[in-house]
Amino acid sequence: MTFGSRQIDELRGEAIYPEVDPPERIDRCRETELEAPNPHTLADPKAINKRIGQAASDGCPWWTDEWKVGITSVAAPILTPSGRLVAALGIYGPTYRFPGTHDPAAIGRRVVEVGRHIGDHLEDT
Repeated sequence: MTFGSRQIDELRGEAIYPEVDPPERIDRCRETELEAPNPHTLADPKAINKRIGQAASDGCPWWTDEWKVGITSVAAPILTPSGRLVAALGIYGPTYRFPGTHDPAAIGRRVVEVGRHIGDHLEDT
């Protein structure tokens, strides 16, 4: 995986990137020309690495206005029962109502829980 252009799939990439060692994450960011489609988009490798580290401890990254102004998103990894990373789950919504008045931490925990539930039903191949 690379960080490539800042497309919608990059959020899910940040959800699964905690599996990669921090120095390698920064190297991969530096190897790729990071694009910022708007002023809210992170394009600094160190800042991205810091957010990925935060996602590792929280279980999910959040983006607000980064892909597109007015869109907020959260993602979580999907792991098989043995812990093998196979996918990521991303949820997107208009910033004015997602998360709105709801607790982002509670939403994040629920997204992680749903990702785990999906993973529990997958086979290790």
